[in-house]
This record gives sequence, structure tokens and C-alpha cells, in this order.
Amino acid sequence: MAGLRRKLEFFYDLLSPYCWLSFEVLCRYRNIWNINLQLRPTFLAGIMKDTGMEESVKDAGSLDAMRFLCSVEMENPEMLEKVSRELWMRIWSQDEDITEPKSILIAAEKAGFSEEQAEFLLKKCSTEEVKKKLRETTTAACRHGAFGLPTIVFNVNKKSHMFFGSDKLELLAHLIGSSDSGLKRQASFLLKDRSWETLEVMWEWIPISGNESAVGQRDTSPLRAKSWAVGVEKPLPSKAFWSLEVPAGEYAWRWG
Repeated sequence: MAGLRRKLEFFYDLLSPYCWLSFEVLCRYRNIWNINLQLRPTFLAGIMKDTGMEESVKDAGSLDAMRFLCSVEMENPEMLEKVSRELWMRIWSQDEDITEPKSILIAAEKAGFSEEQAEFLLKKCSTEEVKKKLRETTTAACRHGAFGLPTIVFNVNKKSHMFFGSDKLELLAHLIGSSDSGLKRQASFLLKDRSWETLEVMWEWIPISGNESAVGQRDTSPLRAKSWAVGVEKPLPSKAFWSLEVPAGEYAWRWG
């Protein structure tokens, strides 16, 4: 039973940087947490309309980009993660406009598509098939009780649990740990107060301070982030490691 991966659906819109944060955490931990991560491109403005809060989203400019992700999901689902990341990089790291077709194509090609493949996927965005796909996914999120994004739906013991917001990842970690004793140590990792503080400041580098009591591996994702704390048994080898300034011994487990 421990080898069975439990389904976790991640509903997201590129318009939200908090979706990006959650996305990177889930991608990193899916193997440790033994989850089947299903990326579900969703239209945030559609959720706001369904909940009567459409005024909260005045700019629905992500529509074309979200349709493009649906197109990728339908034609090349194995590329959805890479394309999503590249589009997030453009809008939230490079300050580029992802409402422009040219910008979407650049992101797709950086993710690994050829120019011809990217053009095909972009043209497919105008089809009713893709539009319907985005509407259905948005409706599915609403049926789960979504009132914003990111929304995470974790299925365990024949029951669905819905979490809203990147600040609920610690609760998800607790649920995963409590449902599988073999993962409890790893899941409880995010429950430490200090580790959660590092999640909240994932936007700046922290240089090595010389404190070797506890360090985190440098995050190689595009978030330019501090990473998770892990115990170490040897001196800092290079600038590939960054101090998290946490008390010695607070984190006992290591990467497996």
C-alpha cells in the first residue's frame, strides 16, 4: 500500500504568484510525499464570478495563457509543468506580458517545444475544445468548494480534502504525514515554525553567514528562493549552500 501514489489536484492560474510558490513546493515534494500530482490549469476570474466576487479580479488578461496551458495539457501533458514554469517566469520574474501571443510562444519554446509545435498549440487555443476544457476545470474547482487560487484537493481514504492558498501547505503536510506513518517525519518538516518563515520570504537570497549549525540546499528552481532546512554532517562545501539561521538540531531528517 505504501507504494500507491495518492491523487493530489492542483488548480492554478498564472495570474497568481502564490500559485507559483505552491506549484514549486508540490513539484519538489511529490516523490517524498508519494503523491500523484495532477496540474489543473484554471481560470481565476471564472471562480470569482461563480462566487460573486468578480470585482476582485479586474484584469482577466491571463485567459489566453490559461487556454494555452489547456492546449498543452490536452496535446502534450508531459510538458505542462515546464510550460507553466516558463510562463510564471515571464510574468513574475522577468516582468513580461504573457497576454501577447509572441510572449506565450517564447515561453513554450524555452520549455522545449519547437516553433512549429508552439504555433500549433497556440492556434488550438481558439477551438471550442480547448475553451470547454478550461471551463470544465474551472467548474470542477468550484464544485470542490474553491473560492480562489491556488486550490489543492488531496484525496485520501476515499475522502477529498480542499486547501486554499499557499499558506496552507503546512496543513497539507500534516494530513499527508498523518495518513501515512512512513512519511510522517518528512511531512512534519514543513510544520516547524522556522521552516514556515523561510517559505514566506522566498524572494531574496541569504548569503552564507558562516553558521554551520543548519543549512538548506540552494533552490535550483526559478523562484530565487531560500530552500528547506536539512541537517548536515559536514562543513559548508561551497556557495551552493545557504544559511537558514535555524537552531542546531531543529531539523533531524535528511533527504532520502
